[in-house]
Amino acid sequence: MTSPLFVHADATPAVITSDGQCVTYQMLRHDIAQAAALLQPRSLLFIVGHNDYTVVRWYLAALEYGHVVMLLPADLADSQLHNLLQLYQPRYLLAPPSRSMQLPPQFQPCPLDWHDEGAPYQSWQNQQAQPPLHPDLAFLTSTSGSTGAPKLVRMSKANLVSNANAIATYLQLGPHERAIAHLPLSYSFGLSILNSHLAAGGSVVLTNASLMAREFWHAVETQQVTSFSGVPYHYEMLLKLRLARMKLHQIRTMTQAGGALALPLLQQLQPICADKQIRLVVMYGQTEASPRISYVPSERLADKLGSIGVAIPGGQLWLRDAQGQVLQGADVEGELMYQGDNVCLGYAQCADDLARGDDNQQLLATGDVARRDADGFYYITGRLKRFLKIFGNRISLDQVEQLLAETGVMAVCTGVDDALTVHWQTAETEDTSDAADSALQQQVAAWCGVHFSAVRVRRIPQIPRLANGKVDYQCLN
Repeated sequence: MTSPLFVHADATPAVITSDGQCVTYQMLRHDIAQAAALLQPRSLLFIVGHNDYTVVRWYLAALEYGHVVMLLPADLADSQLHNLLQLYQPRYLLAPPSRSMQLPPQFQPCPLDWHDEGAPYQSWQNQQAQPPLHPDLAFLTSTSGSTGAPKLVRMSKANLVSNANAIATYLQLGPHERAIAHLPLSYSFGLSILNSHLAAGGSVVLTNASLMAREFWHAVETQQVTSFSGVPYHYEMLLKLRLARMKLHQIRTMTQAGGALALPLLQQLQPICADKQIRLVVMYGQTEASPRISYVPSERLADKLGSIGVAIPGGQLWLRDAQGQVLQGADVEGELMYQGDNVCLGYAQCADDLARGDDNQQLLATGDVARRDADGFYYITGRLKRFLKIFGNRISLDQVEQLLAETGVMAVCTGVDDALTVHWQTAETEDTSDAADSALQQQVAAWCGVHFSAVRVRRIPQIPRLANGKVDYQCLN
């Protein structure tokens, strides 16, 4: 049997709920065993919910007792949930009662009802047969940025445990560490915070509050939170909130992942954290890696700004060319490759795929283009699928976005070959003249080395984002 995610069963805190209730490891062990006893053997369980103890309890019950579980966000559209249920036919669904009107008819209420923090959950059992599940399968999740899409990532328990232990090792987590769990647990980054802290014997404070809310910072202070994690958007907000003036006496560590933080913002953030004696750890990962792949040690961040760092403990990174050959030497670009125990089993696009074994064999082609410096630190320079050919020139949309950010322009880029679109976030107080648009168009065209007619500038009031803070590029198409 695979090693447990956490081995602790004492009276130390494991989970702090949003209303301040403390759940010890001993209580957690009892609760997940009680929940697991209500499930038929080797069941597939879908959970729709917020960051609350009910979701944590049932997730761990499934993971620790040999079931397969998928976490889905509370705001998932009814149509997307319906499609996923029809496609994968889980044996159980745990969700708010409001979902009952939109479920396929084969899902009937069953007595697994648990509620927590005044937010009730209801359970349903599928009257149709559950699809066969591979013995190693333990967890299903959507690929990053595609919540509700039918394509899922298949993970083993060993994948999750390996990554949790690696994160706990390089962050030096222990029983005295307490994280604020505000990122959705249905998001791989958010779930890794829970997993790594439980693996290390630490604790997490559950919240659904925005970091712009007073409730959030009240929880940070009163629950003596020691670490904060966020995606680039969250750090943009912290800088707008004047992080340098904030009193964060208990915070010892800040981690950033979920996409590259614009270099100018990172250049502001690093000295602020250093002045406050906060370890700032920049990390890189993908859902398919459960999800962490690399990190920049905080003591190297100042001289490695913009880097994704080095491989996590137990993992390996290298570069390969278009022909699949390993690239040696420094400052040569190639596709970033990763190998480790945390690499997922593969994908599922239908219920039959849940019986598949390990397609990846611990090897992940990230799809990111990167270079390695002379010290062995890696830098992402683009995404294989985020390149356009404009009049024969290969253009990285990620690099254009980075250049825009370095000039203070908040924008994201999309497009097709020979047509690049810059979606420019502008406030009402900014220059909205055609001349401003033309100047930006000319500037981007000059960077790309193409005629300005291939660049279109489109003004938007706000860059659309997913619940995890990442840019929702699909809304811009």
